[in-house]
Amino acid sequence: MTDSGEPFVHWCEVCGKTEVLTSEQAYRKGWDFPPRMGAWGAISPRTCNACPMNQTVWWAIQMDGYDAEQLSSHQHEVATRIVAEGPDGKGRAQSPAPDPNRPDRLDVDAGGSWVVSTRSGSNYLLQLDGDERMVSRLAVDDGHVHSDGAHPLRRDGETLPLLGLVDPPIQVGPPAYLVIGKVTDEPGYVSTTRATTPVVEIRRVD
Repeated sequence: MTDSGEPFVHWCEVCGKTEVLTSEQAYRKGWDFPPRMGAWGAISPRTCNACPMNQTVWWAIQMDGYDAEQLSSHQHEVATRIVAEGPDGKGRAQSPAPDPNRPDRLDVDAGGSWVVSTRSGSNYLLQLDGDERMVSRLAVDDGHVHSDGAHPLRRDGETLPLLGLVDPPIQVGPPAYLVIGKVTDEPGYVSTTRATTPVVEIRRVD
């Protein structure tokens, strides 16, 4: 396929970043994206210039040897989007409309209840309705240890105030940074910030 030279949406499957660029602009900025890198409708990397190829669906299938059952729900969604996309008459990439119940990003003002799943196997329930937003860890892979030696929350099932986010919104790809209150009963204690492992899925549950 030849490049029409018109700009279209480039999206990164790892961090969720989007940019409207021509293929030449994207290539010069370091994007891996069709038609300069990979092919329309075929599993190949869709990454910005800041994200590694080894976190793509292509890498999981081609290099790690994953089959369909081993792919995460986020990876399945990425693969579906890649297979469905294709250039229209104006050279733009087309893809299915995003699922509002499985967004690529989430802020604390979204309302509702959401499960944020991370690469380590942890799942966090965020309850974002009402004056006091809450977070609780539903499950954790006990074999995983965070870089600071601690889990983001003290115990599975414990519900604590979610005071906010560092570097909002929560996004599929990078870790989430949660500002949590009432982690200890020490006088004068206000909050702590905990980082999850990279987020792999955001799912509405109410």
